[in-house]
Amino acid sequence: MQSNTVYEPGNHSVVAEIKFPADIARQLDNPDRATFLEDGVSAVRAFGPLSIRSDKRLTRDEFANDFALMVLPQLEGQPFRIGHFSVDSDRKAA
Repeated sequence: MQSNTVYEPGNHSVVAEIKFPADIARQLDNPDRATFLEDGVSAVRAFGPLSIRSDKRLTRDEFANDFALMVLPQLEGQPFRIGHFSVDSDRKAA
């Protein structure tokens, strides 16, 4: 991901593909939501809003990780990575 992008405070619309070990999929509230990819990796495609507090600015990596943990709190402390990640927002700073 491009970690030099910074997002400003406010509401943002996010789409992300979150990849994680397949055995974690059983821990999800809805295990059928996960798609098995290959080599023991599963993924969930998620979308929704995420707000950045008024006193913060987040890099793209921080924003993606916050979104992933909001959508799948079961990933806290687990290895995961972000595949696709896009933000539709007019509050993106250069």
